[in-house]
Formats: sequence, C-alpha cells, structure tokens
Amino acid sequence: MNFLAFTAGLLVTLAFASPQPLMPLPTGESLQVTLGFVGRVNIAVITVQDETSDARLYEVQATAPGGTGVTNPAALTQLQVVFSLKNNRCAIINSTAGGAFNPVQYSDKPWLQDLVVAWPIEMDAVEADALLKKAGYNSQYDEMTLRWPLYPGINQPYYIFTMVVGLFVFVGVNDKNVTLDPFSLGPGPSISQFLQATTTQAATA
Repeated sequence: MNFLAFTAGLLVTLAFASPQPLMPLPTGESLQVTLGFVGRVNIAVITVQDETSDARLYEVQATAPGGTGVTNPAALTQLQVVFSLKNNRCAIINSTAGGAFNPVQYSDKPWLQDLVVAWPIEMDAVEADALLKKAGYNSQYDEMTLRWPLYPGINQPYYIFTMVVGLFVFVGVNDKNVTLDPFSLGPGPSISQFLQATTTQAATA
C-alpha cells in the first residue's frame, strides 16, 4: 500500500470513529436568510392549515423594516400572508422580528381581488429578483408581493415588485416574463388604480 492510499484510509477511519458535532440550527434573523422566502411562506402555510384545513393561500406581502428600499429580497423580512377560508372569510398571519410568526388572525370579511395561489410554487423570490434585474430594473424596491390578481386576461401568479421610483414590475411565476403592465391584456382600470385598491384593503384588514 502506498503512502497516499494509507493516509486516505486513516482519515476515513478517524472520521467515522469520532462523531462530528452537529451545527445548531440558526435562530432569529438568520432563520430568514436560511429558509428564504418560499421556506418562510411554507411555515406560514403549514401553521394556518394546521388550524384551518380549508385555508388556501391568496397572497404574500413582503416589506423591509422601516419601509426602506432594498435591492435584495432577503432584506424584505416582514411578511404578511393572507389565506382564503370558506364562507367568505380570510386568515392573516404576520411574521415577527425574529423570523417566526405571530398567532393567526381571522376575519369574517373576504379578501378580494385575488385567485388562490397553488402551493408550493416553483419560483423563489431570488429567481424573481434575478429576472427583474436581467430585464434592467436595478433600482430599489420597497415591497414585493406574490399574488394571482383576479383580473381579465391574467392567467398566472406574479411576483410584483413595487419600485421606489413608482413603478410596479411583474415577474410571471409560470412564464418568467417581466413586464410593467400585464393588465393591458384585458379591459379595466389602470394598474395603479387596481393595486391602490389592494393596498387600501391591506391597510383596513
């Protein structure tokens, strides 16, 4: 046996003979980075559906603390996750500062202007952000919303980036196209009017 083979065999033997300490799971804000957007939403989905099995995901609003503009979705650490329930009711769960979630809040009022987002989805926020930048939108955004707008001609969920400069940029979850106004596919109010109505709904929920 040559020296290299002997050394390699010795290292393998030592590795199995001496158990290695397990790295602790991250807690607090590091949990947000470890899980990513889809991972954290998955926790929200499981939490709400454990309480109410008929809950269906409607939308996720992600913002940064203080409402500051960012260029990385990982900085959007505050989540509000909205679910549709039977009998025109809805459930909302909000994230905590440490990356976990507060208790579920229930409302007897319906959450309007959305279709159910089938969960899980294939596209994470990191990919949506990369497509956003590839399309030339490199400025800051202060909100990112995952939703399937209930609107004529819209046939997929979108990541919607609210740019600090005042633009709404849509990234299609299924077709991965980036556009300023997919609502031009059908008749109706302007995109700004439509999204403003949703913002008002969120503020009064």
